[in-house]
Amino acid sequence: MNSQVKAILTHVTLIGWIIILIINSNEKDELTSFYLRQTLGIYLILLIGTIIPALGIIIGIIGFILWVISLVGQFNKTKNLYLLWANIFRPGSEELPNFKDISH
Repeated sequence: MNSQVKAILTHVTLIGWIIILIINSNEKDELTSFYLRQTLGIYLILLIGTIIPALGIIIGIIGFILWVISLVGQFNKTKNLYLLWANIFRPGSEELPNFKDISH
C-alpha cells in the first residue's frame, strides 16, 4: 500500500486511522506519519466539539473545514501545518510519541 492511499485512509474514519497507525508502525512512512498526527488533531478538535455543546456547531464546522483542507493537501502530497496544534503534535518528528520513553 503506497503512502498516499494510507494518508487517505487516515481521513476516512477513526477505524481507518487506527488500522493505518498499526500498518505504519511496521512500515514507517513520512507522509503517512504526518497525516496520522494531523488527523489525530482534527479528531480531537471534533471530540471537544461534542463535549462542549454550546460551541459544538462552531467547532464542528471548523473541524470539518480543517479536515477538508488536510484531505486536499494530502492529494497534493503537501504537508500543510495548522498553527492551532503545530507545537502539540510536532509534525517535524518522524514518529508518534512513545510513552514508554517518558522518564519519571
